Amino acid sequence: MKIILWIVVAAFLGTIFFVWGMNLGRRKDYVSQQSAAVVDGRSISNMDFDRLWTQKSQQLYGQEEEPSSEQVQRLRTDLINELIGQELLQAQFEKLGLKIYPEEVAARIAAIPAFQQDGKFSQEKYIRLLQYNRMEPAEFESDQARTLEILKMDRLLRDAMVLPEERVRAYFLARRREVKLALVNFRWQDRIRNIRIPEEAQRRYYQENRQKFYQPAQVRASHILIRTNPQASEEDKLTAKLKLDNIREELKQGANFAQLAEKYSEDPGSAKNGGDLGYFTAEDMVPAFSKAAFALKVGEVSPPVETSFGYHLIQVTGRREEKKPAFAEVASEIEKTLQEREARRNTNEDAVAFLARIKNTGDLVQAASAAGRKVTTSGWITLDSSLPQVKDSRRFLDRAFDLPLHQPRAITGLDDEIAFVEILAEKYRPFREEAYQRQRDELVERLRRQQGDELSTAWLQTAEKKADIINNIAKEQAEGVTTTARENP
Repeated sequence: MKIILWIVVAAFLGTIFFVWGMNLGRRKDYVSQQSAAVVDGRSISNMDFDRLWTQKSQQLYGQEEEPSSEQVQRLRTDLINELIGQELLQAQFEKLGLKIYPEEVAARIAAIPAFQQDGKFSQEKYIRLLQYNRMEPAEFESDQARTLEILKMDRLLRDAMVLPEERVRAYFLARRREVKLALVNFRWQDRIRNIRIPEEAQRRYYQENRQKFYQPAQVRASHILIRTNPQASEEDKLTAKLKLDNIREELKQGANFAQLAEKYSEDPGSAKNGGDLGYFTAEDMVPAFSKAAFALKVGEVSPPVETSFGYHLIQVTGRREEKKPAFAEVASEIEKTLQEREARRNTNEDAVAFLARIKNTGDLVQAASAAGRKVTTSGWITLDSSLPQVKDSRRFLDRAFDLPLHQPRAITGLDDEIAFVEILAEKYRPFREEAYQRQRDELVERLRRQQGDELSTAWLQTAEKKADIINNIAKEQAEGVTTTARENP
């Protein structure tokens, strides 16, 4: 759950402004020195930058392939530039007098999958995840409100774009054309069979990553919840406990726990499943709940347990003991992991070098010949054709047909492939008004997404030139003084 929440928070980046009670002149100097960046007097604090970098790093270092120092520096640069861009967008949002309403924030949070149970927002899950990650709802909701401001301002910029009808018609014709293309694939799977990993390297990986193989103890439990407000009176709390005492009596007389959970539990997410919560670790639940659950034997039912959600009866239905596997038990898994890491690294390096060749020559076939790479060429094909050389042919062609003639590009993210493609020849088919009208709305939306990115980037570049920006992260990296804490989150 902790990993899920980091992903959720990282996907919706927000910052909290640094405020200090000093006179204006001294405060400006102090803030500029203690900030990751300052944008027209608005501070992005080091604390907020480090918090977001930690979240990003957990995903980065959680990948199988460990990033290089160059990748880390580039990603830190990307993050601070992204935050500066957000600051500019938010400032423009405020300048225009626009607002975000509480209902919009609530709808956004309710739509986050990590806070849902069976496809619906779960207040219990929301509070539990925030508590587990030591976040207050007000802090998280403030971040979401800020994110909505940024998204709404970005959308406003995109909606201001005007698409001439001639541009949409030309795009329709380009998507209907027939083309011949050249294709060069880079697949890490093709290299893995030739990679050998010494046992010494495998053992070193095992020692450095023992925590990855550790499996903490888990229990499977069901519960019956009677909700109470955290500020409930003693009378209300006593009433909830009495309800659970009566339910316990029914259990002693032979009633089925799952049936009683369906009947009485006020947790809608688990009640319909007989109160079943599945397997969880001690850290997955609030402390009081975990302490009670892990103290029970399989089949036992707890007395009423108080948490911030109310009072629970807990029945443990299964246990899994902790596991600390020896090297021999995970050696084959480690070997595959290291083989894949090496294959991906080699493939990415080859693809980067190949991209440089393309930029120099402007010709895919010529670059492939110089690099000793196999080139696949097609006959005349349309958008609806199939290419056996790529797994996701439909998605690949959907992107390839947006390319102009003789302008090779890389298309990534297709089943872990990096594919370089060039349109070698093209011929246009007759314009058909009926087909155009059927597709027009979809084409307009596609063009808005494509050109909206360009327009938003152009606006930010202009805004950055006009703004007074102090970028201390960039200064640190230029001077080579990035702190150890930030390099190793």
